[in-house]
Amino acid sequence: TLVVYMLPILVLPLLCLGHLSYHFSARYYEQQLFLQIKNELVQTQQNIRLKLSSYQQSLLILSTQRLVERFISGEPGLDADLITEFERYRSRDPDISAIKFIRLNGDYQLTIPVQKSAAETSRFRNQYFSALQSMMDDNGFFLSSEQGSNQLNLYVAQKVYLSGQSPGDIK
Repeated sequence: TLVVYMLPILVLPLLCLGHLSYHFSARYYEQQLFLQIKNELVQTQQNIRLKLSSYQQSLLILSTQRLVERFISGEPGLDADLITEFERYRSRDPDISAIKFIRLNGDYQLTIPVQKSAAETSRFRNQYFSALQSMMDDNGFFLSSEQGSNQLNLYVAQKVYLSGQSPGDIK
């Protein structure tokens, strides 16, 4: 009879203690996993912000070059120099697939790397053109797909004005 009385007194508290320790350790591991995932997401978000900021800053610096202003004003014979300069920039970052100069009406002025089909592509079929037109700021970024492609691309855009021209002027 001693065994019958001692068994519930010793075994039941050990079973309860074991169940509670398992339950709390499982919750602890879930919380640790949650915190680790949260930290990874915050780090990834910060890396994306830094990369986008870097793209915008470098595009702003490139767009303020005298060579770009002369090209946009229509000075002849600058295509080769401009292509060389932007190809050098593009070769430093393999994530950049193309650099495009697009006029206000949507016509391609220059595409780097030079594409023969760029002039034939209709601007109204490109999904990113409407996003470019609706940009309120002088720079921005958005996701869109290229004509004939299902792949989303990140577009970093910078509006470039002639010297003396303000953002409100349409020429």
